Amino acid sequence: MGFLKYYSRSIFGLSDIRTILASYLVVAACCLFANGVAVADAVETAEQNEAAQKTLHVMASIRPLQMLVQDLTQGILPVSVDVLVPRNSSPHDYQLTPRSAFSLRNADFVVWLGASAEPYLTKAIFQQKSATVAMLNLPAMHLRHYSEVAVHKGQGDAGQELEEHNDRGHNHDDAHEHSGIDPHFWWSVQHLDVAAQALVEQLSKLRPKAALALRSRYVQWIESLREQRQQARKQLKSNPAGVLTYHDSLFYLQLDLQRELQPTSQLMSQPDVKPGARQLIELRQRVQAQKLQCLILEPGSSLAWISKIDPNGLLNQVTIDPLGWSVDPLGENLEGAEGGLIAAMLRSAYQKLELCLAKKSVTTAEPSPGN
Repeated sequence: MGFLKYYSRSIFGLSDIRTILASYLVVAACCLFANGVAVADAVETAEQNEAAQKTLHVMASIRPLQMLVQDLTQGILPVSVDVLVPRNSSPHDYQLTPRSAFSLRNADFVVWLGASAEPYLTKAIFQQKSATVAMLNLPAMHLRHYSEVAVHKGQGDAGQELEEHNDRGHNHDDAHEHSGIDPHFWWSVQHLDVAAQALVEQLSKLRPKAALALRSRYVQWIESLREQRQQARKQLKSNPAGVLTYHDSLFYLQLDLQRELQPTSQLMSQPDVKPGARQLIELRQRVQAQKLQCLILEPGSSLAWISKIDPNGLLNQVTIDPLGWSVDPLGENLEGAEGGLIAAMLRSAYQKLELCLAKKSVTTAEPSPGN
């Protein structure tokens, strides 16, 4: 032992030994720190991968919003998209059930129209801890006010067209008693563009690794909708005939197709409110005076008043579901097609409108009830 002490002191000084030991301690600490960082990084990466693979549970208040999310995420993210208002229920008077409230609370992401159109959801959304998007509240939306035929001013073709339309003083429904904002934005490609961008932004926050793929999907999706709309505009441009709709739900569709100059009337002053005798007489006179030739019904529409408005059977009749429930992805594999469900919904409406505006007599009906 004494020899070792002597040998160590003879080769290294005491201060040298202390320096060497301190160096070893520093190296050991650095190794432990590096290992700790590597472990932390590995854990974080594992958590991110797990989150990326975990199914994202999305709750959409109505069917068009459900289709929109499905179109943007199909094949990119594992997503479960449920709809709050079922097929045979009306969103105008829907009430949350305990089961639907539970599903809402457990959703990772909630997409709804907003308090102005869905007041029954306001309290539940306020208490919601997960991410939410209210479509009608998006700043870039250019929406019509029923009573004032007003517009949220801003940039974009839809806003400019709607402002010009309002300046001309067109009245699409002299008899209607709606109040608030027209919420049927999904019938306008311009509005769908705004909604899709908001969804992609929020979905990218929830699943950052899928952000690039989501953006690429959006670009292809919106371009296919624009091309489809352009074709429909060309086909419908030559027909100046006006239309009669069951209730005021397709204004944005006609505006998007640049048909805002054509006379349009509504059979129903409000959803689920029967027209009075005076309104029926006025509509009959309008059909004759404006030479309307197209009647757009909805699934489950009552036909009891049609003979009073059109006793000679001159109006062509087609059925368009304002909530798009007639689009069946199981029947046509539409989710995998370019443009997806929303494109199929719009394409069907374009085709039916063209058919309805044809001079020959046409009557189509969909037996399933709708909204």
